[in-house]
Amino acid sequence: MTTSAAAPVSAVPAPAMGRAGRIACGLLVWLGLGAIAGGAALVAAPDGSIMHVPLSWLAGSPFPDFFAPGLILGGLFGVGSFAVAVMGLRRWRIAPFLAFAIGCGR
Repeated sequence: MTTSAAAPVSAVPAPAMGRAGRIACGLLVWLGLGAIAGGAALVAAPDGSIMHVPLSWLAGSPFPDFFAPGLILGGLFGVGSFAVAVMGLRRWRIAPFLAFAIGCGR
């Protein structure tokens, strides 16, 4: 029986973070703040009255009001952006890919 000679995860150095990484983390925090605020406004008033958004914008969508889109905005893009920013600051290898995914989804 052979064992793999893979190094423990703690022995692998974290990737360096350059200027682009710091800017990306800052933009993720900025996006997270806006998404949390927008999501909270849509959940608080699902008719869109706080943000002055007419319900006619949802015509043809599966949503009857802005409650579910507000949860998606605040949860996925708000909390998700903060989580990816923290992963980036901790230099997780997956963070750039997740930041790209959030950018594509936005």
